[in-house]
Amino acid sequence: MLDVLIIPSSNISNIKDSLNKDCPVTEINLEHNELTKFPDVFSGLQKLQHLYLLDNRISGAIDLKNFKTLNQIDVGKNEIVDMVNIPDGIETLFLYENPITKIPEEVPNLTDLNELDLNSTKITEIPPNLFKLNKLSIFHISNNPQLSTNIINFG
Repeated sequence: MLDVLIIPSSNISNIKDSLNKDCPVTEINLEHNELTKFPDVFSGLQKLQHLYLLDNRISGAIDLKNFKTLNQIDVGKNEIVDMVNIPDGIETLFLYENPITKIPEEVPNLTDLNELDLNSTKITEIPPNLFKLNKLSIFHISNNPQLSTNIINFG
């Protein structure tokens, strides 16, 4: 019957690969822990919608191809360099304080996206199609010294 799992600031460093795929959890919050690897095992949770992994030590690229039900993800304050196969239904995407150098290529096609946080990254440009996202209502883009762009007409 577990719906929400919240375990912040608990020195969790890894997640076991075995998981009850029938678990009805919709939200997992593992903020402020010691994870070094993105927990791909959570893709087996068929009702997972919200995943919060803020302030861990996750590095490299994240592949979300098996996270079909996810609509919110926060991986801010890690060492992530890219994110691929972002599900179409993502509404909230937080990538702030990561060393990403480009906005993931799927982002301009996320028609349900309403909040995007790219504060304090290493991005150098904003793809023009990003400005056509009609549902994007909150766009955090501060503290990006390598970014040189013009903000044009949002849809």
